Amino acid sequence: MKPRNFFPPPPPPPRQDTVNQVIRKEALVHWFPMRITYHREMKIKALLDEMGVESFMPMHWEVVETKNGGRKRMLLPAIHNLIFVRSTQECLTQLKMTR
Repeated sequence: MKPRNFFPPPPPPPRQDTVNQVIRKEALVHWFPMRITYHREMKIKALLDEMGVESFMPMHWEVVETKNGGRKRMLLPAIHNLIFVRSTQECLTQLKMTR
């Protein structure tokens, strides 16, 4: 005979909307250019992806020289210090103030 479970299963965790889902609910969603300082484009892109914010950074392949004199291809931003973010003006301002 199988033992009975007297405790009900725990409730599911509350659903949290990502920033992108909240943005889509609003009417004025546009692509905005966002200036990034000190060549931190990749860090900011990763942070926006983690937060669920839609963003775009044009990239291109470039051959760079290494310290030991070799060469290798690297994927680098095509436009330094610039990233495009799809959001509302209010949400973008809030994002820039929090981080």
